[in-house]
Amino acid sequence: MKQRQLFLKLLILGALLGVFALGLSFVNYIVYEREGYQNQVVREIERNQIDSQRLVSPFITVPYTQMVACDYRENPALRDKLCRESGEQLFFPEQIDWDAKFDVSDEKYRRTIYAATSYMATLKSQGKFRHVNEQVVTANQRTLDWQSARFVLPIKDLRGVHQKPILTIGGAKRQLDFSEYQQTGSGGGISYLSVALPNFSLNDFDFTLDMSLEGLQVFSLVPTTEKTTFNATGNWADAKYFGDSLPTQNSSFDQQFSAKWQSITLGYQNRQDYMRCWNAMNCSQYNHQSSDYYEDKTGEVLSKASGFAVEFIEPVNVYSQTDRAIKYGWMITMITFASFFLFESLKGLAIHPIQYLLVGIAQSVFFLLLLSFSEHYSFLSAYYIAAIACIGLIGWYLRFVMGKWLHAILFSVLLGSLYVVMYVLLQSAEKTFFMGSIFAFVLVAAVMFITRNVDWYQMRLKNPTSNG
Repeated sequence: MKQRQLFLKLLILGALLGVFALGLSFVNYIVYEREGYQNQVVREIERNQIDSQRLVSPFITVPYTQMVACDYRENPALRDKLCRESGEQLFFPEQIDWDAKFDVSDEKYRRTIYAATSYMATLKSQGKFRHVNEQVVTANQRTLDWQSARFVLPIKDLRGVHQKPILTIGGAKRQLDFSEYQQTGSGGGISYLSVALPNFSLNDFDFTLDMSLEGLQVFSLVPTTEKTTFNATGNWADAKYFGDSLPTQNSSFDQQFSAKWQSITLGYQNRQDYMRCWNAMNCSQYNHQSSDYYEDKTGEVLSKASGFAVEFIEPVNVYSQTDRAIKYGWMITMITFASFFLFESLKGLAIHPIQYLLVGIAQSVFFLLLLSFSEHYSFLSAYYIAAIACIGLIGWYLRFVMGKWLHAILFSVLLGSLYVVMYVLLQSAEKTFFMGSIFAFVLVAAVMFITRNVDWYQMRLKNPTSNG
């Protein structure tokens, strides 16, 4: 092969690789589009059926009135006079221990081929109210209406409450009910369940709370006590933890997970924020898993809620897996073209650029097959089907391009090995770089070994014995 022909052939192959890079970008766009449909389904379920849940540790509210200096800025006649102000005094438990068991499924909420992960949480908490007298001292200028005291449990989405929670104090059981009064304000409100405690006294007491709560994908707990523990178990191995405090212990095994949180710091900040936002009628931050800072009625910036959170993610996200596979697509096409080029150079067989083009198109179609099949079957099955189909098609075509079944079979084995390597890299996310670098080294070593006797100026094999 003359040098000019060699140079021209390399230019053509480089141009073809550029075309396939654009083609893979188009396939990648399709992946993002399909993933967008999936996200739209989740948003629709959130709007129409059930949302993620955010549970705030319970507390007691007691209405109060107090005399304060009047705001005379709009009415100077009120200068040096006292005005009556009303609000609610909040009392928080000293300690609360939560136990939660999650029954997680991706079958209940489904739209055609798209599904959202949901859960039913069985929750039990044990708490202690202590030193209530000391909390009252801070409100000694307030007149408290103890007969109107209420036990309050804020919940983000009340649609997830299918049975009324049971509160037990001193052996007496009470059902929490949906409150008629919902706090509202310019920044939004908060939804909660509550029950009246007309005999609430200043004595120390313990309580238990039993409830079940349905939610979508994410569950978070906002502690408001001095000491909070949260133990969670469930039938879903792929649990992701986030929030302002991560679990002190966690494990996943046999499609199960368990995690334990402990905190003595988050509750303090949340109590301060909650006492301010409750009477400012702006606690919307507690209705979101992640929220920006917000302002109360005075314009003061308050920090966002701090808590524990767990997200039940898909064991295999077909869109992220396909997206990662496409990133290797250009490499596989390049290796295939390089193999063809070496074969035709060493064997003196001319392979037309159109034949390169058709083989490259077949490899691009692999990713379309992978995406479409993985939406209906497991990712492994989809990968297997797409790989077998494309390798079989390319192998059959190469039989006529190369003239021999042996050569076609060898190239099919090479291509199959590349797909096996790619699948291994996809499944080893934590070691992708490590394994990829080893693969790159082995690949370069193989090319150097195969071409060790090639005279690149004349494009022919040297006599191996001439090198000593």
